[in-house]
Amino acid sequence: MTHSHDLAEIEATVARMEASLIAPGGPAAAYAAAYAAQARRFDADLADPRDRALARSAALMMIKAIVIRPAAAPVVAPEDPDEEA
Repeated sequence: MTHSHDLAEIEATVARMEASLIAPGGPAAAYAAAYAAQARRFDADLADPRDRALARSAALMMIKAIVIRPAAAPVVAPEDPDEEA
């Protein structure tokens, strides 16, 4: 299978995101322990190193979306159009 990004590139991106978001003093440092726990879970559950790196990047993107978002755009679940009021 051909991938558009190789493992080294993904791991470098994850390292940059970790350094800018969850490092001490970073805007999401409070999430560092939760992220570390998830990263250990990814390492235990996922055999492929690329899958582990992609899972870490997804977790970091979620943290970023929660912590660094415009004040006018809070993170909320969208309403279900099929649900009756």
